Amino acid sequence: MHRRRLGLCCAAVVLLMATSGSIAFADVNSRAVACYANLPSYGLAPTTNGDSGWLNLRAGGWRSSGASGVAYGDVLHIDAMESESHGDHCKGHSHNKLEAGWILRGSAAEVRWTRIESDDDDTCCKPHGPNDLRAAFEGLTFGGRRVNVTGRENQTLTIFGQGTLILNEVRHGSPSDCDDDDVEHVALHLVLKNGNEVVLASGRFDGDHDCCKTTPTRTTTWGAVKVHYR
Repeated sequence: MHRRRLGLCCAAVVLLMATSGSIAFADVNSRAVACYANLPSYGLAPTTNGDSGWLNLRAGGWRSSGASGVAYGDVLHIDAMESESHGDHCKGHSHNKLEAGWILRGSAAEVRWTRIESDDDDTCCKPHGPNDLRAAFEGLTFGGRRVNVTGRENQTLTIFGQGTLILNEVRHGSPSDCDDDDVEHVALHLVLKNGNEVVLASGRFDGDHDCCKTTPTRTTTWGAVKVHYR
């Protein structure tokens, strides 16, 4: 009887080891940036605010950043901003929130808003769809005129001789293999005629460490996490 129990116990251990060996601990890397400004023509060198930084490439995890009262004269102002990024096992999520602010106050290319918020979800080996980037805008104006936000990718508005505003922008990198997801999602991107620019609410995900080739992927709880800012 004891030998039988011992045999069953050993079999269970072997099965557990085999199951554990099939679990994929795939890598993930994501980052959320609330604001990046490069406006040298207006006295503002490349500046980043609300940058979560990249996650630990091996372990994933969670990172966040925030700032309030960001002000650079009449060039850029944001009441408050928050950014966070989390993920593991081939899945990532980035979130940005910006309270009221403006870019180039009083100029012909002035941009104003009362709130900008975005969420970016990504999974290795999953084709990007329209729901990967979800950006919400309140009180958005460009050149003194209200902007009708369509929600479509790369919605573009141009003021002749001044600049271009891009909403829900998707920037594709140069994938090196099947599971390299080198894509950046940007809620708002202002590009001026002189090449100066401002990027607001950016989320980026990069998982290129054989997520596709290691199956099955372990179930993760990150997908169920909901982050609320108050």
